[in-house]
Formats: sequence, C-alpha cells, structure tokens
Amino acid sequence: MSMQQNLFALFYLASLWFFLGEAASLQAGPKFVWRGAGRAPQDVKAAGGFLPKGLTAVGEVAPEISLWKHVDVPEEFDEDGNRVGLGSTEDDDGYTSFTSSFFLALGYAFYSRQQDTTWIYRVKTTPNMIDVAKTLGKHNIYSEEDEYAALGGVKWDQIVSWRKVDRSNLQNFSWLWPTRNKDYDATRYSKCRTGGAQYSLAGFPP
Repeated sequence: MSMQQNLFALFYLASLWFFLGEAASLQAGPKFVWRGAGRAPQDVKAAGGFLPKGLTAVGEVAPEISLWKHVDVPEEFDEDGNRVGLGSTEDDDGYTSFTSSFFLALGYAFYSRQQDTTWIYRVKTTPNMIDVAKTLGKHNIYSEEDEYAALGGVKWDQIVSWRKVDRSNLQNFSWLWPTRNKDYDATRYSKCRTGGAQYSLAGFPP
C-alpha cells in the first residue's frame, strides 16, 4: 500500500468520525446493513464493535486498505463440492464486511460457520462503509455479495440489533425475532448513509 493511499485513508477516517452526521447525510445508499457472524453480542461489545483483523480499536488504519485485495479471497466448498461461502481475508486487511441483503447475511450465518449458534447483526450505515460494487466495477469478483466494506470497522453503538440463529434447531425460527441493542446511538447515527464509491481505495495491482 502506498504512503499516499495510507494518508488518504487516515484523513478520510478522521473526518468521518469528527463530522459524522453532517458528512454522511449527503451520501446515498442503504440505511442499514447486515452481518452474519459467529461471535456473540457480549464478545462484540467487549471488542468495541466489529474490527478488522489485527486492530484493537475501531477507526485505526490497517496496513492493507486495498478494496481489491479485500475481496480477492478464495471460495470455500463443503465435502460434496457445494459452495458454502468465502475464505478468510488477510490478517492485515483494513475492512470489515457487511451486506445490504438480510438473506445473504442469514445464509452466511446458517451455512458458513461450524458452530451451533450464530448471529445476524443489523448495523446502521456510516460513511466509512464503502460500496464495493461501485468502487471496483467489473473487477468485483463477488458482486452477488452486495457488500459494503467498513474501513476501520464499526462501533458497538451503531449496531441496532441482532438475531440469534440456532443451527441445531432451525425450525424454531429464532432469527425472526431481533434483540435491540440498548447502547445504539440513534441520535448520532440516524442521518448517516454509506460513503458510496471511493475510487482512491480500490487499490488495483499495477
């Protein structure tokens, strides 16, 4: 990653968190995004939110902020050859992945985690969430994921709610009933939207 790209990301993140409501209101995109995850709410809260790999605080700039490298991960298949999801991103990846589709997040929670209990999180959009499809265009190899990549992660207080997925008893439909996050800061985030396309973060290889 070039020094110029690193500085752009640093100033971009700093301006977002400082002028959050004003900057975000000018952007379009979904009001909320979703994430299927294996971590329980208490663990996400203890971490301060959803952080990119290797970071200890939301808003830090990771060594690698190329969106192209962020999505360039191998697919995973089960023993029968069925696609079950994507592999892991690199340890220095600067983004946390979300989707605008509830059903994609639900599918990820159901099929992509080898544990009995998973969760689906509903998260308020903020301008550090980059529209991957618009940024990468034809180079987005997983366009069906409807991904918004959160540069520097998301804070605990922008998580609106979560739904528990009991994979050992799918017929109880636990994922239909959301649990509200009492720490969600609606006053701070209500006017926010995504950051749209950010071509300076594409990071295509030479």
